[in-house]
Amino acid sequence: MTNLSTHFPIHQDATAQQWDVKSGKTAYIPAGKVTGNGYFPGMMKFDGSTGFYNRLDVTTAGNIVGHASLFNCAPKAGVSQNILRVTGPNITGLQCGVMVFASDSADTGARNKLRFFANSSSAFLVDVISSVEVANSEDHYVVVTFNTATAALSLRIDGIAHDDVTWTNRVPPITGTLNTGANCAVSVGTSGGGSQLFDGSIGQLGFANASINWSNFMQTDGTPKPLDETTWSQWGGVQPLFWHEAGKMDENKGSAGAMTKNGTITLASAIP
Repeated sequence: MTNLSTHFPIHQDATAQQWDVKSGKTAYIPAGKVTGNGYFPGMMKFDGSTGFYNRLDVTTAGNIVGHASLFNCAPKAGVSQNILRVTGPNITGLQCGVMVFASDSADTGARNKLRFFANSSSAFLVDVISSVEVANSEDHYVVVTFNTATAALSLRIDGIAHDDVTWTNRVPPITGTLNTGANCAVSVGTSGGGSQLFDGSIGQLGFANASINWSNFMQTDGTPKPLDETTWSQWGGVQPLFWHEAGKMDENKGSAGAMTKNGTITLASAIP
């Protein structure tokens, strides 16, 4: 015996967010369609030999580092690849940095891994690497926050804690005074002045002297979330120094003003 539903199946529609569709996490439906609001921010492609952004007159303050970025790079021999570098007051000493080690680094345990460090005016307050390689031509989202007053560190890559505590050169987080002040230099895609250039794509990117929570920036699979650019709720209600959802830092939406674009940086494709 048959009934009408055998010949005319009921169409069951469903809604989903783009990360559910991307990861295949939506519930199975026998017929119908899945709809939802996708979020696919662009990324900027760095040529690896000339392209970077920088600004030389940034005032930083406090004892907290908060950084978030979406990036994609292949292994690169001979030189590390910098995502973010902050140089201390009057362009002397370092404040913090996020970079990817060279594929042929003399430090064999760090090859192709992500490094984060933060400094006082004279010494490391923390220096750690990821426990997984990130130079593999895949999209990765890193969120790191470090409070030098409490030595609290959180390093998340694609939603997972990845602090390699076995790294031989690791400097465990300690308390101290972060190297902040007027006339700091902030660079994206270089260690400063056009060296250690990033060869790949950088999308969402932000930096502030503020604590941030990784889950406000990405899904558990590393997919980026759209952020509140009115009240800046993900940044604790304070506009970050630097932010752009597609990494176009010469159109910085943060409080520190636009960076200068140097060399060749072009628009890359959105996240597939």
